[in-house]
Amino acid sequence: MSDTLGANGPPPGSPPVGPSPQGADSGGLAPPQDSSTPPGQPPVGSSPVSQPTPDLGNQAGAMGLVTVVLKVLERALPMAGSSTPLGKAVMKAIADLGKHTPQGGGSPGVEQNALQDLMLKQKQQAPMLALLRSQQQGGGGGSVGVPPPPPPGGAGASPPPGMT
Repeated sequence: MSDTLGANGPPPGSPPVGPSPQGADSGGLAPPQDSSTPPGQPPVGSSPVSQPTPDLGNQAGAMGLVTVVLKVLERALPMAGSSTPLGKAVMKAIADLGKHTPQGGGSPGVEQNALQDLMLKQKQQAPMLALLRSQQQGGGGGSVGVPPPPPPGGAGASPPPGMT
């Protein structure tokens, strides 16, 4: 008998060659079955245990912001005029966003939290915006993070060499 694959098939004791019933549609190669995985189930670790769930806190915060935006748009509409292109766009935005918000405007607490978050972010960004505005008005000569040079003859300035 020969130990090589020939006309008689594989050597005795080796696994059969050719399509298997499990992998017939995958080119004859079946993925290895884990002995601990029941048939018909994906291998352990190949799929998440549970599907990701939306963050309900973020959704509530977004709803509060959208409600605030709707109120702002409703205040802007009379100023823009409903027959102008801007007014028509505002009305369309109100109608589109209004479909996703509860009737009656939502919870006052959620709206208050959304407004407080907006004010906090504005306070945090105000110093950086002021710095950027001052650089734009002053020609933008310096870069962010570099202090401006001291004024000539200012307090704490050392006298030029030879002037002591």
